[in-house]
Amino acid sequence: ATVQAITCYQYTDNNTMMVDYENGVLDVAISLTDDDCEMIAADESLGTYVTVPSNASAVIAIAADNEILSSNEALREAICIGTDTAAIAERAWGVLGTEATSSLSSSQPYYSDGHAYTYDQERAKELVAETGLSADELTFTMVVTSAGTSPTIAESFQYYMEQIGITVQVEIYDQATATSVWRETGGTDFMVSANAIPTVTTEAADVYTFYQSNAPYPVTMQTGEEINELLNAGRTTTDEAERAEIYGQVQDYFYENYILLPLCEWSTAYAYGSNVETCEIAV
Repeated sequence: ATVQAITCYQYTDNNTMMVDYENGVLDVAISLTDDDCEMIAADESLGTYVTVPSNASAVIAIAADNEILSSNEALREAICIGTDTAAIAERAWGVLGTEATSSLSSSQPYYSDGHAYTYDQERAKELVAETGLSADELTFTMVVTSAGTSPTIAESFQYYMEQIGITVQVEIYDQATATSVWRETGGTDFMVSANAIPTVTTEAADVYTFYQSNAPYPVTMQTGEEINELLNAGRTTTDEAERAEIYGQVQDYFYENYILLPLCEWSTAYAYGSNVETCEIAV
């Protein structure tokens, strides 16, 4: 049958939307949660859910403005290999998440593979011990917002750090307060960050906005000459092939220097009822 009209509803509450979807008020529902997807998968009468890549990859940035962290590569390596990112991805995003393999999503045009750390808790413990740092020196702060998956990520990261001898004090604030703290030098030692851009772009794309020397957050601001030259070159070139090569080098730099810890790529999801034969939309 030909669709004669489409009526759109905007919901401020996800639960209300899903109740309407279950009751047949809606034929299509978008922006589903992991729980929504699992509910639909368990009940054929609720139709089908579809995941769509969000082009985003979440990472944990390790403070560039903390002297202990920035000057101690072995400690940064311990943090990266001592975190079970696959477990965090599953806990935070469920069926909508997959373990990240770089600081950019694999659906982005500048993605370069091979930048995931292998989880090795025992080696991480050894590296921490070899630093000779005291318990006070191994105590850090992680400020996150109360929204979305950030608290779950922070609490999971806190747990893994505790297992290797590092204390992470998690502070959870509303968005405005967290942003204010992030802008302070020394405001946080770890930050959950994400980059997301369209998969196709006709303009010079700056996918690493928060890591340049003039970035708004000291925790992510890179001061090294090499990385800033790469970031600037990637931002200013108009040659797509050249930009992809440069951003590949940026991903190499972050990986080799243990600056960003890739966590998860996540998808958005929509569902359509059993009365709809098929439905393809860009979420």
